[in-house]
Amino acid sequence: MSKHIQKLRVYVAGPYTKPDPCANTHTAIAAGNALLDMGFAPYVPHLNLLWNTVTPRQEADWYDLDNQFLTCCDAVLRLPGESVGADAETELARSLGIPVFSGIGGIALYFIGRELPGVVAPTKALEGNNYD
Repeated sequence: MSKHIQKLRVYVAGPYTKPDPCANTHTAIAAGNALLDMGFAPYVPHLNLLWNTVTPRQEADWYDLDNQFLTCCDAVLRLPGESVGADAETELARSLGIPVFSGIGGIALYFIGRELPGVVAPTKALEGNNYD
């Protein structure tokens, strides 16, 4: 059995309903993939789209679930676009002292080389992403 390595967790906050949930989910997944490629452990709440399709729940249930994960994250990536929900998520993060970034490059620069007990920080930034 391999040893568990704790990675930095990044919550991806961004528009969901407007203008289109599928397009917004695609964008969030692309950001999550870029973070994953850099060595982070992204949480993409937009993936609840499928869960809600299979088993619909009240919007408040999804916000509560997402906030449970947000409070465990080390950073938040705020994707561009108007979103009351993402604005509330970034407000919650800031109130908890969780840094909020508008670009992936900023997250990498913030964490590269930091001493974080028990956590593996990324060693390089990903070049050529569309989120800086």
